[in-house]
Amino acid sequence: MKWFPRYKFSCPCCGWNGVDQALINRLDAAVDELVILLGKSPAAMVVTSGCRCEKHNREVGGAKDSYHLRGMAADTMPVVDGFDDDELMRFWFLALVRAGFRGVGYTNGVAIHADLRDGLPQFWAPEGVARKAGRYVYLMK
Repeated sequence: MKWFPRYKFSCPCCGWNGVDQALINRLDAAVDELVILLGKSPAAMVVTSGCRCEKHNREVGGAKDSYHLRGMAADTMPVVDGFDDDELMRFWFLALVRAGFRGVGYTNGVAIHADLRDGLPQFWAPEGVARKAGRYVYLMK
């Protein structure tokens, strides 16, 4: 099943939609990983931020060189019955990493950012979600 139709990624400010098909494909693969991890399919997948024009990116405090400006990033969240939000977001984070995203992190809201960056991977989470034990960071309890 395809969970991410193109229209979900349009800039809310101007409607620009230059979403990279590779982003959509990888997000759909991440949902497949989520189903494996949870043992059930989500009821829905929400895109809280997809493509952004420069004006909208400034308004939301996005990075100057944000992958959202190139259609190569999205902030998303699954809707799955029977899981509390914190637990569900940890599983979604893990599913995105397993699907091959190299930039994955918690946003200021209730979604997880994923992008198609090259180079070294970057993963981030707020204190309290990730716990450090020695040289490892754990996202699952």
